[in-house]
Amino acid sequence: MSAPPARPGRRSFAWYHGLLAVALGLIVVMWVYALGFAPKGNPNRLHDTAWTTNAESVCAAAQQQIAALPPAKTAKSPQQRADVVDQADAILSDMIATLKAAAVTGTVKEQHYVELWLADYETYLGDRRDWAAILHQGESKPFAISKADGGPVIDRMDGFSETNNMLSCRAPLDV
Repeated sequence: MSAPPARPGRRSFAWYHGLLAVALGLIVVMWVYALGFAPKGNPNRLHDTAWTTNAESVCAAAQQQIAALPPAKTAKSPQQRADVVDQADAILSDMIATLKAAAVTGTVKEQHYVELWLADYETYLGDRRDWAAILHQGESKPFAISKADGGPVIDRMDGFSETNNMLSCRAPLDV
């Protein structure tokens, strides 16, 4: 016996219809989760606002001290510029040490974010010191900043600072 003929106007259910239904169902589930159940806010935001307020005041004081120095770019020689950068680096080093000494009372994850941010600051400070050493030798080369996540490390530093309302903790623009 042969199969009965298909009725005109009625399609048979194919496997790809089932696959399409599953895909659409998964998309609906994803959007329900994203709009209704996913965590909200920036994961880099610290809940320890006492720490961020203290950090902002520490950074603001450091930025004021750096601003009081003669502008490094107006130096008459690379060595003079290096001397000013060295003074600013000493201020930044003290600022980082003060921030490291202040305990973050947030979650372990928040403490880790602060450690990463301070490590980025250490990298940036190392870049400044390397550049100052070149200037001390009389060479006038552009300041090079280490890369992280496809961009300059200061992008992460500044992003974390801005997310946590610590605008004075952004990288100084003195070089």
